[in-house]
Amino acid sequence: MGLNGALEGFGPTRLARWLFFADKRALAASMKPVLDLDIRAVIMSHGQVVGRDGGQKMREAFPGS
Repeated sequence: MGLNGALEGFGPTRLARWLFFADKRALAASMKPVLDLDIRAVIMSHGQVVGRDGGQKMREAFPGS
């Protein structure tokens, strides 16, 4: 988990970035509807829980989206 960057806080892991972020245009198009939501909290099945400012944290985790 540490080598994959899963312990470094909120956001995608190194493996996820490598596998899924190659097509920046497709990533931005798929994330736009999500980032347009009024996200207050983000609760993942693993990692850090974001209890407030979820939308801002998501935009920081997925820059360019």
